[in-house]
Amino acid sequence: MIMFRKKYKVDFNSLKPDISLIENTMEKFRDTRCKRSPGIPRTFVAAVAAICLLVGGIFVTNNLDKPGFQLVAYAAENGDQYVEIEENTKITLPFGKISRGKRHLYQDETGKEIDKYDVGFEYGTISIRGDNISHVKYTSHMGDLWCFDLDVAKQRRLPEKDEVKHVPTIEMIGNVDTFLQRGKEIITNYHEEFGVESFDVNWVPWYAIDMASENEALNYAYLPSDSIIIEVHFKNGKSTVKQLQLSFNDDGDLIAEVIKVATLTEHIKFLPKEESPSMKWIRTKLETLCKFSN
Repeated sequence: MIMFRKKYKVDFNSLKPDISLIENTMEKFRDTRCKRSPGIPRTFVAAVAAICLLVGGIFVTNNLDKPGFQLVAYAAENGDQYVEIEENTKITLPFGKISRGKRHLYQDETGKEIDKYDVGFEYGTISIRGDNISHVKYTSHMGDLWCFDLDVAKQRRLPEKDEVKHVPTIEMIGNVDTFLQRGKEIITNYHEEFGVESFDVNWVPWYAIDMASENEALNYAYLPSDSIIIEVHFKNGKSTVKQLQLSFNDDGDLIAEVIKVATLTEHIKFLPKEESPSMKWIRTKLETLCKFSN
């Protein structure tokens, strides 16, 4: 597949507009303007088709090089089996169920009456799958994110192979919080010894947990949803973005949906793309051909 992509790109990059063909076609239009038969000349159709083929080739070639990645999720106790979160499709995640437990009615140290419920939340992981990724930035609008900071952990203690599992592990000495990234925004870097697990993050909806703990009528589906912006940066300098929407259904299950896909430039700010010389030449010739065909 890689060889095909490279060859395909070379073929289209080698295409050069045949100016003499276009000029000869335009000259024929000039000679026959007064004696044209009704309808569109076949030569005009052929010329336009040729230009459209060139434009299509440029478009396909650009999209062959467009980087991509797959968004996945899995439960904390079952990291080997994950679900893929497809675009424009709602899916129930294997983690994230929220539920009420026992009710507590008591007075705190100030004498204030407290009436709350225990709230359970099943933890899990959001991650990505893809090739040649250098780092990933996660930004949550309402929830909180956390992950192991492998950069810090490797500075404290080099990873060692587990004698039984034969997988890279890190022995953490001291306060575990010093090895964690927490907050609304997290950046994960690729580490060869950990592979795609380098990009694992955990999401906690404290806002929803607090609301569910209140002694009030509760419909889980009415809890606020959260949006997570996932910016993926590739080793070739390119980047792309997906926006993940997380919400709960009536039963408290966590529902995920990718509601927006864009390039990083489009996500940050829309900038009009400057017209390339080749596209400008094609547009000019099309406008001229259309003019002589009328």
